[in-house]
Amino acid sequence: MSKLFTVADLRPILQTVYRELEEDRDDDDGYDHPLAAVGLVLLSAAIVGTTETRELVLFTGYSRQFISAITLNMQNNRLWIEGRYDVSTWLSPDGTIDQPRFWDHIDCACGTLWQPTADSNFSTDTCKVYWDERRPPRKATQ
Repeated sequence: MSKLFTVADLRPILQTVYRELEEDRDDDDGYDHPLAAVGLVLLSAAIVGTTETRELVLFTGYSRQFISAITLNMQNNRLWIEGRYDVSTWLSPDGTIDQPRFWDHIDCACGTLWQPTADSNFSTDTCKVYWDERRPPRKATQ
């Protein structure tokens, strides 16, 4: 019986490529580092072959708001166009990842780097969206 491919299968790939992301953490909160989460969404889009928010939410388990923030930044950078993700700058046909170029895409998805054709005044802080979703709600003060 074949196993269903999931985002959990991509986590070891990302951890091999960017080992320091999780090694340098000083918490045991049980969720991905925000940059690792962004990387997993980008790997998912590349492997699954879609940039559709609904599909990425279902595949990754991340929230619609988080995926939408990534989508906004990737579309602004013209890296996600008409439902397609051009990975040719960082993913070779044999599956080798060009680490610096993939990291550039992670930065673009986070809203901290812009391609020459992007509007640098237009982005959203993807990591803030991620952290805000994990922050406990504030108690009402009286």
